[in-house]
Amino acid sequence: MNDRAMRLIDQYLERVRTYLPMEDEEYLLELRTHLIQEAERIGDGEITPGSALMAIERMGEPQAVANEYAGTGKRVGPVPVEYLRPLIALLFVLASAGLALVLGTLVAAQVLPDVLPVSGPLIISWIVVLCVLAVLSILEQRHIIEVQTNTADRTLFERVLAIGREGLRRKTRTSAVMDVVGGVVISALLLHPRLQVMLTPVFLVFVPYLVAILLAQASVGLVFLWAGENTTSLIVEGAVGIAQALLASVLIHIGWPTRYVYLYQNGVWTLVDLTALLATAGPGPDVLLWKWVFVISVVVAASSWRAIVDLAKALWYLREGRGLWWRRLNNGPNVAL
Repeated sequence: MNDRAMRLIDQYLERVRTYLPMEDEEYLLELRTHLIQEAERIGDGEITPGSALMAIERMGEPQAVANEYAGTGKRVGPVPVEYLRPLIALLFVLASAGLALVLGTLVAAQVLPDVLPVSGPLIISWIVVLCVLAVLSILEQRHIIEVQTNTADRTLFERVLAIGREGLRRKTRTSAVMDVVGGVVISALLLHPRLQVMLTPVFLVFVPYLVAILLAQASVGLVFLWAGENTTSLIVEGAVGIAQALLASVLIHIGWPTRYVYLYQNGVWTLVDLTALLATAGPGPDVLLWKWVFVISVVVAASSWRAIVDLAKALWYLREGRGLWWRRLNNGPNVAL
């Protein structure tokens, strides 16, 4: 089987995927099988780049192919029906990302009000306006943008629409494994006596809460590894994300969490006061505050983003009648348990 021919087919299917709902693997698998069979028929039993391109051209434009599967009419208001779902996804992702960044900035502004004099409602309003203008601009220019030389290549318009789909994609097994390993390893480090002596007394008060959230995150990762993405796992992960953001918004006020660091001196590891060390041999303790504010603002933004997306997807699945618990088997159909 020709590798370039298969790449053309897969690239075309990625274009179709852009216009489909989130759960569409079965339909894409059917299309792939049909394209391979058609390319073999055209190529007299052999799949070549030429036969693959001809099969793709006979299949039709990606928007029309997706509309045959998911469409309910020709237009929804001023928007062609094949663009409705990806545009909604794009707008949702842009607005959610903007809101997550705003939340991270607002938390940072609590500690650095003179440096970050922000107004939450004003920033959110501008984010929403910019997102709407961006989508309207894309709609207006779509006919100009969609000039192409290869029927299997994504247009720029489709690449932009794909931002929404990528933002709503399912958690990968690699990401789930990282959640499990990261939660367990960081929890073990926070509870290790030799490392706890490095922490400030005020931060030690919050260590049990932080460990509980990290272990909850690891547990959610295990659920994703076993059952994949379903309504319950999304709700639980969203709740963990909210807990992470709330705890981070409190931790930002306690300052840098480590009071001492280990230094290797004269053949032994000794504890050294970090503040005194920076005051004599570094840029000063203020750099720790800036680093801490940056880390916490990123955590708040990332956790908020994850919670918003997870809870929105859970609501979509419930509206589709999937129930609270279902399992995807080998990328095949969803099986209710």
